Formats: sequence, C-alpha cells, structure tokens
Amino acid sequence: MSTSSATCVFCDHSETVTLISLSYKDMGLKICAQHLPILIRDPAHQGRFLRYLLT
Repeated sequence: MSTSSATCVFCDHSETVTLISLSYKDMGLKICAQHLPILIRDPAHQGRFLRYLLT
C-alpha cells in the first residue's frame, strides 16, 4: 500500500475518487470516502494500521 499523497493509504484508490486529507504525526495522508466511516467507527484499529505503515 502506498503512502503517496495521491492515493488512499488503505486501498490505494487514486485521484479518480474523492480523497480526504489527514494529518497524522506530522505526515500528510489521504483517505478515500469509502474508508472514512471505518476510521470514525474504529479509530484504534486504523491507528494500529497507520503505525504499521509508518514503521
């Protein structure tokens, strides 16, 4: 999975879908609208995923 500024960090959807900008530990990340509800409902799970991506 890519952490590029032009793709969703969870599914690699590109700029062809709406991406929402997030800031996590001074990093600019993007998430697609499909994963926003998951982030809201289970932020602990997504936090673990983000820590995994950043290590």
